[in-house]
This record gives sequence, structure tokens and C-alpha cells, in this order.
Amino acid sequence: MVHNVAYHLVGSSDLALDVTQEVFLRLFQHADEIRDPAALTTWLYRVSVRLAIDLARSESRRRGVPLELAGETPGREPLPDQRAQNREGYQKARQSLLSLPTRL
Repeated sequence: MVHNVAYHLVGSSDLALDVTQEVFLRLFQHADEIRDPAALTTWLYRVSVRLAIDLARSESRRRGVPLELAGETPGREPLPDQRAQNREGYQKARQSLLSLPTRL
């Protein structure tokens, strides 16, 4: 259950294994606090979710946004060919819109 919950939230088997290991380490550290056996499942689930979300957040901060997704290199102007493609796309879209009938 712990690995499945973690995998669902982080999307990586390796990261899910890290979460699973941390959950069971915390269970070992706090085992004396869990008195009701029925509460164990709830405790494992809640800790798994919290740790997986924390790990997913830290991974996204650590990795940042890939330059391919950002569109342009930070701090640089678009390259001339990129500007030309943007301008051509704008002109095509404008012409298409102008060619539409005024009433549908």
C-alpha cells in the first residue's frame, strides 16, 4: 500500500521506494505511539501521502523548468529565426481571422 500511494503521487518507482523507506523508518521511530492496530493503516497512509507530496515538491524545485518547456533561454532575446516564425504565425492567424465571414 505504501509504495503504491507514493508511486501514484511521485510518478517514479525510485522516488516511491525512497518514500517507502522513509515511511517505515518513521514507523520504527514512532511505533510506541500507535496503540490501536486499526490506526496503523491510517497512519501509514497519511505519512505516505505527506512524504510523497513533500518529495514531489522538492524534486520540482530542484529540477526547475527545463529550457525546452520554457520556450527561450533565460535572459536572451529570441533568435532571428524564432522571431520570424512567430511573426509568420501571427500573420497567418490574422489572415485566417480576417477571412472569416462577419456573420456566422
